[in-house]
Amino acid sequence: MLKGEHVAACQRLSHTPCQEDLTAAVRASGYRFTVFGENLFATTRPATSARSVVAAWLRSETHRRTLLHGAFRELGAARVDAPRLLEDRPGIVWVTTFAAPR
Repeated sequence: MLKGEHVAACQRLSHTPCQEDLTAAVRASGYRFTVFGENLFATTRPATSARSVVAAWLRSETHRRTLLHGAFRELGAARVDAPRLLEDRPGIVWVTTFAAPR
């Protein structure tokens, strides 16, 4: 949820919002990992389902690779409101973090 909140606050759909380190949010949570991956999705459609977000990720070669990476053992997912993320319109950010614990 931290990454989604940072994306919303910085108003920038990026794995490094506000120029923070890629793993800053997961490290701030205290989670210790050996392997890390992340997928982001943003939309202005509030009725977008988790199923449709995953389907979009599966259609993208890069996001699909992250979803299917064999080293990941745990995941965290969050849907965060982002009031002015996309063209100053209310948006939603979906974040999924994948990792293997240390």
